[in-house]
Amino acid sequence: MSTNRKTTSPILRLFPVGLLTVLLTTSLAEAAPRTWTDTTGRYKVEAELLNIRGDIAVLRHTDGEVSHVPLSRLSAADREFIANLIFQDEPTGPPPEPQSFGEPYTVALEIGMRITAGRSACRNLRASFPVPLDWPEQKVKIVGERKPSNIGRFRYTVIDGGVKQASFTVPSLRAGESIDIVLQLEIEKLSIRRPDDEKVLHALVLPERLSNTLRKHLVASPKIEIGDERLKAAAESLAIDSTKPAWPQIERIYDWVWEKVQPSGTKPLEGALSALTTGCGDCEERTSLFVALCRLNGIPARSVWIPGHTYPEFYLEDDQGKGYWFPCESLGTKSFGRMGGHRPVIQKGDNFKMPQYRERQRYVTQTLTGVIPPGAEPPKVQEIMKVGSG
Repeated sequence: MSTNRKTTSPILRLFPVGLLTVLLTTSLAEAAPRTWTDTTGRYKVEAELLNIRGDIAVLRHTDGEVSHVPLSRLSAADREFIANLIFQDEPTGPPPEPQSFGEPYTVALEIGMRITAGRSACRNLRASFPVPLDWPEQKVKIVGERKPSNIGRFRYTVIDGGVKQASFTVPSLRAGESIDIVLQLEIEKLSIRRPDDEKVLHALVLPERLSNTLRKHLVASPKIEIGDERLKAAAESLAIDSTKPAWPQIERIYDWVWEKVQPSGTKPLEGALSALTTGCGDCEERTSLFVALCRLNGIPARSVWIPGHTYPEFYLEDDQGKGYWFPCESLGTKSFGRMGGHRPVIQKGDNFKMPQYRERQRYVTQTLTGVIPPGAEPPKVQEIMKVGSG
């Protein structure tokens, strides 16, 4: 993230600017822009009052900058204006949430794997496949399963907080034998909405304190190569100014990626650096590049995998420290901060430590290990994923 800060006017030097705190609540009705004056009468600024926090007035200037001004430094007329505003404007209800959800839609999902032995028998197979988790926009219920009677019981493990892994054993397969192992899920899915009031969104800020959960969404991932100098240079050209609202600046990164990376049609994952250097890619490349540029600017971001598609999410907090993950469409119709449709989320994240691999993985996928005769053809694995309405 760039640490350069532009030169401020005398009144901005007098009124300290908060680095990462921009406040907006409805506990105090916002006033229209007016001229604010300090106690000496020498410094003035045009700004609107966003909030009163203790003995601090939070002002947004006409150029979008936000300053935090001690009430003691405001003129008597300004203090009287604030006092009258506080007593006259009673709260009319809770402040609007920066994120809400649409009506529930039930999705039926079959997920699992088909295992087919080669021309030789195999035994003591250990297999696994991903299973969706609950998220704010979805609730997952297992309603059935299809599997041979001799298959071992499912064991579930949550991998890096982004997906559940179902693992089981297969005692043996005859040569050429094929079996299906499938979970039948009922998923209540919601669309994600954002308010039309941009002021609510502009009040969101980057987190001041990073939990371990958030930290992992700021580091390199498979095919999100944030250590590359070319990606660093691109991120610097889109650097976040911490004295200004984060939302429109993140949207600027999103728009830049949308224009920079032209759709290429579906192809194998090539990642953020490929998207930057070739200027083309599919949903995975656009997602990878947006996530990389966000992370390089200190914005937690991650990939989301739904059947047949990938899109990114970024993270911001309100003035109470409550966090929200906002999705962005990566192909088709541009959509920033909201997500329609009812396709279930299979997993969130792009940096998974699976017990079956030494290296970290971009996705949690099907795995299969076991015993086969030396030189024999290994069994084949095929993904099963079928989406329908509930």
